[in-house]
Amino acid sequence: MARGWGFSIVGLLISAAMVACTSPPSPPSAEIIFIEGVHALGLSHNGEWVVGVHRAESGRLEPFRWSAETGVLDLGTIEPNEADPYEDPMFSSSRAVAVSDDGKVVVGYLETRRMREVEFDPTSGWIRESQYVSEGFVWYEGSGIWPIFNPEGYAGNFCHPDIRPYDVTPDGFYIVGRSTTCVLYSYDRYVTIDNETFLRFRNPSDPVPESGPTFGVYSTANSSGEFDGIASGGRAILRNPITIVGWVTPKFDEFVREPFRQVDNSDPGSDMAFGPREPLGSLPGDVRYSTANDISIDRSTIVGWSSLSTDNLNLGPSVPFKWTSDRGLEALDVPCEGPDYRRGKAYSVSADGKVIVGEALNTPCNRTTAVVWTPLFGVEALADMLHDRFNNYGRWTFDTAVGVSDDGRVIVAYGENNDKQSGTFVIRLSRPANHGYRPQNQ
Repeated sequence: MARGWGFSIVGLLISAAMVACTSPPSPPSAEIIFIEGVHALGLSHNGEWVVGVHRAESGRLEPFRWSAETGVLDLGTIEPNEADPYEDPMFSSSRAVAVSDDGKVVVGYLETRRMREVEFDPTSGWIRESQYVSEGFVWYEGSGIWPIFNPEGYAGNFCHPDIRPYDVTPDGFYIVGRSTTCVLYSYDRYVTIDNETFLRFRNPSDPVPESGPTFGVYSTANSSGEFDGIASGGRAILRNPITIVGWVTPKFDEFVREPFRQVDNSDPGSDMAFGPREPLGSLPGDVRYSTANDISIDRSTIVGWSSLSTDNLNLGPSVPFKWTSDRGLEALDVPCEGPDYRRGKAYSVSADGKVIVGEALNTPCNRTTAVVWTPLFGVEALADMLHDRFNNYGRWTFDTAVGVSDDGRVIVAYGENNDKQSGTFVIRLSRPANHGYRPQNQ
């Protein structure tokens, strides 16, 4: 008995010594970097690189890349096609939307307005008809910016091709987006022809090219799948295996867009062979437009939004959603409920699917605010999360959160600082956003 007590006393003494020598854990914290005058649109998976659009010294809107080490780098732009008599260079802007983890590959697009005069009615004379078309680009560190699509040869035709890249894989070898053979705005109509998901790729053994892109082109259409539809657009892409998510217009209703997932089923080392597009389902109600915008690295979670509608032309409020294999498609909670409000959008998700960021109307339902969704804390305004759980008491105004890193510790948002200056916020958390606690008085 005495020996047992002796060991217990020694054990207690050792435990007490260990407690005395162990420092208490540091409270959660957040480092916030404000970049004035730039509008973030994308964040690399590792959280080190931010891309988007800013106003260059020339006065034009041009793409940028940012890191803590390099600061803001203007990437330049591809020029509108001077041979095209319809292009109006005064109404053109470029933006970067995605970047690889090493920062060496950036994708985006130039959007240009094209105008022409058409004879609508001989008695009423001429009116102007306009369209906005996109020309995709890829920027390489060391060789600059290059068009993904060269519009040369289409200058004599007002019906113009249109390409928008939306994502690049973390290693920079695959780009996904939307390719349209013809896009046309005519009075109150919007017409697209042969709108299709495209995939551009280069051999992983190839170095970053020094003089222009070496990407091949691949359409992900699979004619055997009924859900392949009459139009589609890829919004996010992963590798191993290649997985694409986005939207598709199914064959049975040309006024609907539905979210999909598509996977390359080929064997390693062989040519790509995509299976049919898999529908992700639909939210209750008259949903007219849905798109999947991002997918977690572990493939467990897909996020996006759906827009409700009462007719085929006008979209109503948007509802953020997430899809999981066990629960399917379900709406995410928002701070401000109500059928008359633009409720929110989910833009980005962490690698494990546990941190989702986006935007939603916040109480009192009169302004969009950046929000964060986590399993433990539900939906939180980004500013409230930083105040309540990461001890940051800055009076920032976060309008939209556009990206979250794979580890859930870096969030990129844009809005205004205390001096009412617009810009981008890079928020570095001491722990993932799905961890932490609220003080007892919260």
